[in-house]
Order: sequence, then structure tokens, then C-alpha cells
Amino acid sequence: MEDPQPVSASGGTMLNILCCMCGIPIAPNPSNTCASCLATQSDVTRGISTEATLHQCRGCQRWHKEAGKWIGCDLESRELMALCLSNVSGLKTGKKSSGDKIRLVDAGWVWTEPHSMRLKVRLTVQREVQSGTILQQSMVVVFIVRNQQCIECQAEFRQGSWKSLVQ
Repeated sequence: MEDPQPVSASGGTMLNILCCMCGIPIAPNPSNTCASCLATQSDVTRGISTEATLHQCRGCQRWHKEAGKWIGCDLESRELMALCLSNVSGLKTGKKSSGDKIRLVDAGWVWTEPHSMRLKVRLTVQREVQSGTILQQSMVVVFIVRNQQCIECQAEFRQGSWKSLVQ
């Protein structure tokens, strides 16, 4: 008996080529490289920061968003996830070339101790590395929580203070 040959959708037999780096047989792709060799050759997460800082008001438990704006979020909520993702440098779309665009596929919380003052988010990102070849990789971003009073809590705290003018 003959060994069955793989058949493509067009009716012909599929040909395998050898990976240009390790030599294992693979289906043809634009880079002619297997996925494991391509992953070791290029870093999908380059340019994405792995650490960032978030500020939380100790009095009212709100989170600092931008320029004096504070929002109330529960831990591990959607709103806090959006705030965290907006603080990760490298994920924001700027004036980059279309070939260097990073696509966020998934984001999820990684559990940490509540008193550790750390939030961890697992990101899964995709990037086109070579002429149509897209790689996907996961990484963990650590957010350090720092305490900072919001404007309302500062005003409430200062209520008992005196102001004087000496001439």
C-alpha cells in the first residue's frame, strides 16, 4: 500500500519545505522559518514596559487617571484594567510604521496579595515580525501602587488649619 499524501484544497499535493534555521519540515510561509525558530529570533514584546506606577488616594480609595482626574474603581474591575492598560507605554498607538504595530489580544489579572501594593496584568500581544508572519506572546506587567491624596481629600484634611497674614 502507498502512504497517503496530504492534499490541499485545490486538489494538488501539499509540499513541505525545510526551516531555514533548524531544518525541520514545515508548511511554506513567507519567512520560511518554523514558529519556534522565529520566536527565538524576534521579541514580540520589545518596547512594552513591564513595570508602571499607579496612584491611589488612601482616604477615598479612588485612582488617579490624568491631570487631576480621579476615578473610583474596585480591584480587578474593567475600569481599573482600562486605567492600567492606558499607563503601559508601548501599547499606545502613535506615529509608528504599520509593520511595527502591536495588537493587544488579551489582558487578564494575575492574583497578588492585597497588602503587597502591586497589581499584575498578563498581556497577550501580537506583532507582525517578517513580511506577513504574525507572532503572539504573553507577558506580565507589574503595577506598583503608590499612595497620593486626591484634591478633595487634601481640602478635607486642611479644614482644621489656620491661615494668617502678619504685617
